[in-house]
Amino acid sequence: MSETSLVTSAAATASSAGATTSNPSDTESAAAAASADFESFLTLLTAQLRNQDPLQPLDSTQFVEQLATFSSLEQQIQTNTRLDDLISSLGGDGFGDAVAWIGKDVSVLGASAPFDGAPIEFDVEPIADASSAEVRVFNEGGSVVRTFPISASVVSGRWDGTLEDGSTAPAGAYRIDVAYDGDDGALGVQETAVYTPVREVRLDGDAP
Repeated sequence: MSETSLVTSAAATASSAGATTSNPSDTESAAAAASADFESFLTLLTAQLRNQDPLQPLDSTQFVEQLATFSSLEQQIQTNTRLDDLISSLGGDGFGDAVAWIGKDVSVLGASAPFDGAPIEFDVEPIADASSAEVRVFNEGGSVVRTFPISASVVSGRWDGTLEDGSTAPAGAYRIDVAYDGDDGALGVQETAVYTPVREVRLDGDAP
């Protein structure tokens, strides 16, 4: 194999590798072809160095350029392989579907909800046999900033952002729960489900 054919083969393999970014079988084929060409090149280079004329040594610059070409090709194939692995991981186990929820509002039990002036809507599961209920609103520091009564049987409610002193709460995240009382005293506290935006998706083991 001549130097010219080696360069031509390298260029063709590089073109093939550059065109495969999502098909693992194509990437593997390109990697195998590059490996075979690289082995052939090293064999030819070794033979040329062994049999060169001492009075007219071969131009080392050409060898360096060809080595650089194959090195660049190898890196490109490795990049394509990693991209295939990344695409595969993002598409598996529902992770890609979960990422689509980023930026959307979802109902989360026990979560804090952002307040920006608009009322916070919440859902709650009433405790059976409760005769009265009180909504409690907590700020980010965990302090109660507002309480108000609601019917013990309601399953949804809202907080308009009013604090105990009648002023409007500053923007921030607030958590809401409902305390229930019966005829014989306290029955318990129920967390509420509020709508809050999804900001990120993480993998917990293999599940998003």
